[in-house]
Amino acid sequence: MSENPVLFESANGLAHFVLNRPAALNALNARMISDIARNLSNAMADASVRAVVLRSSSPRAFCAGGDVRALVLDWREGVEDCVDYFGQEYTLDHEFYSTPKPVVSLLDSITMGGGLGLARGTTFRVVTERTRMAMPETRIGFFPDVGATHFLSRLPGHTGLYLGLTGTEVGPRDALYCGFANYQVASDDLPALLEALDTLEWTGNARADLVRLLEGFRVPESSEPAPLEQLSPAIEAHFSKGSVLAIRDSLRDVTSGPLADWAGECLERLEACSPLALVVTHELWTRGREMPLADCFALEEYLARQWLEGGEMVEGVRALLIDKDRTPRWSPPTLEALDPARVAAFFEGFSAG
Repeated sequence: MSENPVLFESANGLAHFVLNRPAALNALNARMISDIARNLSNAMADASVRAVVLRSSSPRAFCAGGDVRALVLDWREGVEDCVDYFGQEYTLDHEFYSTPKPVVSLLDSITMGGGLGLARGTTFRVVTERTRMAMPETRIGFFPDVGATHFLSRLPGHTGLYLGLTGTEVGPRDALYCGFANYQVASDDLPALLEALDTLEWTGNARADLVRLLEGFRVPESSEPAPLEQLSPAIEAHFSKGSVLAIRDSLRDVTSGPLADWAGECLERLEACSPLALVVTHELWTRGREMPLADCFALEEYLARQWLEGGEMVEGVRALLIDKDRTPRWSPPTLEALDPARVAAFFEGFSAG
């Protein structure tokens, strides 16, 4: 297999961008981001290109996120400009929201963190029954980024806050409910879908042509509400409490009944995460509800550029992805010990617009 981390192919008016780091579950590194950005610009300017297809060379994952392991190793080795990675990634993610030509993302299997951010702004976001999505950044002492300040805060009620704080994985029905996806197809039909793309007869409206094609592969939606929608009353009862500490205490009060297992799982997830990352995530979600997309990306970059020095990603990545002892030493170790001034300091000086 080619060593190029992203393959670029053209056929039938389509520019195919194929993520090609299967051993790393297509974790996005700086080279991949740069290559995608350059080729996206070229595709938009090329009159022979009708649309872009973003997909993976591996059935295991579309993209498991950003290559935070490489980022932290660079930081530890004194590569000061490694923080530029965040701005480059967010600029690319933002670009997909407004491309003049449609982009089809085939999100089979793992699509998490930076992978979800890469696809979220694309025109057609296609999942399968194998798709698993999440924003799990708080587990590594970071906050949901790549536009999550915007797209999580637009979900019904406090659903986005629940997903952002706990890093809970969702399947295709919930992906459709959340707007992470807008089509579901069967994974067995993906080869036929790609063949149909390669033989599609284009008219003067590429977006309409792709809608007609995708409708022919769409899996009928279930008449049952999505799992997250069914869970909505419980989410609202606990994740609307106004602070991470209050949310945690509310969950602790659930000791019996049908929601006891769910509350216990939420608690286990929260207690494994960095208290600092959790409270910053809560603040980002709160602010994001009133901010336009561009400002959300700008705020994320403003915080991310401070985070390797002042946040807890370095420790979280060390514990989970480098040393793999799975015992991060968060500072402080508890929500009660977290100074609100430390949280506020990350946001000081930010100017929107």
